[in-house]
Amino acid sequence: MRRHLDEWIMLWHEFESFYCRFLREYNLSLNGFHILTLLRKSPDGLEPGVIAEKLGIMRQALVPLLNSLEKRNLLLRTGHASDGRRKVVILTPEGVAYTDMIEDAMSAVELSAFAELPEEELAVMFASLSRFRTLLEKRRSVTRPPDSK
Repeated sequence: MRRHLDEWIMLWHEFESFYCRFLREYNLSLNGFHILTLLRKSPDGLEPGVIAEKLGIMRQALVPLLNSLEKRNLLLRTGHASDGRRKVVILTPEGVAYTDMIEDAMSAVELSAFAELPEEELAVMFASLSRFRTLLEKRRSVTRPPDSK
């Protein structure tokens, strides 16, 4: 079983490395891309704390990412509609267009790769990965340290 775990970890790193190299062509980090795609799905914007929570990024690490994307005019931090002390992060029109362009390019590469695999292999792959993710969540809840909630 340890061999499978080692293979899984290496494959995960290889996928992450592929996407990092792909996004580097757009002068974007993986976390930066995740921020843009999350905001693209949230047209009314999100508070920075919500972005950090949804992406599993520490709030302290999120600020420089937001600063960088804002400097590139891809997003904007505005005041919250009901509480002026809070901020909401939204994509600028340039950010929407940029995110769409990158997602289209990435989808073209991914769909091209999927097209080379038989439908039966894809079905087994996605079913297996889905089951594995479910089992990970189940085991995580069983093995979580007692004082971490």
